[in-house]
Amino acid sequence: MKQIFYITFFACALFACNGNKSNSTDANLKVAETISLDNPYVSISGEFSGKWLVKDKLYTITNLALKADSTFSLIEQNESLMATPVNGNLTKQEAALESTGKFLVQANGAIVILNFNEASREDMRFSYSDNKLLTLVNESPIENATRGNLLLYRNTKVVGTLNNFLVNYETKAFTRYPVQVFLWTAANNVKIHKPYLDVAPENEKALIAYYCMRYNTGCDEVGCALTTALGMNEDAQKEAVVKWMPHVEGAKAAVNNPLPAKERERLTMLFLLKTPRGFSVNYTLLTSKDENIRNMEDFELVDGTWKLNKETKREVLKSK
Repeated sequence: MKQIFYITFFACALFACNGNKSNSTDANLKVAETISLDNPYVSISGEFSGKWLVKDKLYTITNLALKADSTFSLIEQNESLMATPVNGNLTKQEAALESTGKFLVQANGAIVILNFNEASREDMRFSYSDNKLLTLVNESPIENATRGNLLLYRNTKVVGTLNNFLVNYETKAFTRYPVQVFLWTAANNVKIHKPYLDVAPENEKALIAYYCMRYNTGCDEVGCALTTALGMNEDAQKEAVVKWMPHVEGAKAAVNNPLPAKERERLTMLFLLKTPRGFSVNYTLLTSKDENIRNMEDFELVDGTWKLNKETKREVLKSK
């Protein structure tokens, strides 16, 4: 049942999504000429989340996405409505309110102002520092015992660009499985769970390397976004796959893949679900025929190497 839930989530997430370098770990990321990380709208773009006290310890759960083109989307979900459905039912509109608009960046990035498309909503002002957004009124933090401050913490951050799309890393520490390792959105941006890759054991990195060798994981002529985040060059990936997957059918083909990385089928999502004996790897692809394909592969660790127990038949989710 757990697997069915996550596979369903996995597919839904796909459709929902439908030079300077930030640090030394991103040395292979090619900075596109048309996107500058010095642009304040690019540098502050990302996903933020937090809670706003309503009453009786109930909160409005808030998710804010600031986009590099200066647009934003704000989703607010009231816990009081979630806790007490009306007539036993809770409509999507009641459960979550989504607002959109454009945002301004002022004071060298220290102030962020949300201008809503909805005429009924007043602008929201935030101070920004230390990867946090805090609500402001008259340029001072809100102090209201009833409502409290709206404090939003950064979840993703732009670290580089490749071929005019943005590469984002998760910023929150990895705590538990399942984990969405990689996402290539319909907006042509890449999101990678870097904190997981930083702590993943060698055998799990070998699994990720296997998919890097098979598919385009945000690649151009210089390198690949997932390979850079994994911290393994092509030779290191090959060694890991050979060591940990000697009996996996297809591993040899992956290691000897003749296609340049950027010409391979495009990996759009990689999702790991831990099982009692190993991992269920759920992933989706965008083929050269513009088909969205879903796959699931179950791996078990046997005698110190990965064994492929089951591979699902490719399922076409959507084609143009």
